[in-house]
Amino acid sequence: NSGSLYVKCYNNTSATLGTDNPELIFRLFGTQVLDVVFPGGLTMSTGLCLACVDSVGTAGTTSPGSAVKVRLVTS
Repeated sequence: NSGSLYVKCYNNTSATLGTDNPELIFRLFGTQVLDVVFPGGLTMSTGLCLACVDSVGTAGTTSPGSAVKVRLVTS
C-alpha cells in the first residue's frame, strides 16, 4: 500500500465499522512494519476485533487497496 493505513482494535467480538469506537488505532505508512509491545499486558474484557482501513477515526470504513498482514503474539 502506498498511503497511510490504520489498524483499529476493538474491545468486542465483532465491531461495526463506522459506528463503534475503537480502543486503539495504529497508523502505518505504506510497507512499514510496526511492532507494538504492552509490557503490562492489554485487557480486552469482551473480546478482540481488528480492522484495517485507509482513513483514521471511527468513520473510516474503506479497506486498503492491498492485503495487510497482522500477527499477534500472546502469552
